[in-house]
Amino acid sequence: VYELAALTQDLDTQGMTTKIKEVLLANNIGQKIFGEAVLGLSQGSVSELLSKPKPWHMLSIKGREPFIRMQLWLSDPRNIEHIQRLK
Repeated sequence: VYELAALTQDLDTQGMTTKIKEVLLANNIGQKIFGEAVLGLSQGSVSELLSKPKPWHMLSIKGREPFIRMQLWLSDPRNIEHIQRLK
């Protein structure tokens, strides 16, 4: 994930967080479980990321990692299934 964060040129962080929120809401998945299962972050950190995403070019490589994880999760056809199992 670290390497992907370093190599990715640009990512629409605002668009991605909007999409994540829609998917979580549509599938009744809380930010807490999403944060723990997908991002490895606390619910507070997830809430902050989703409500105020910084532009990609302003993020450090470490700051980009959660967005890379979100992108990978969104592109996984079984993403909801995996989280439902954890609930």
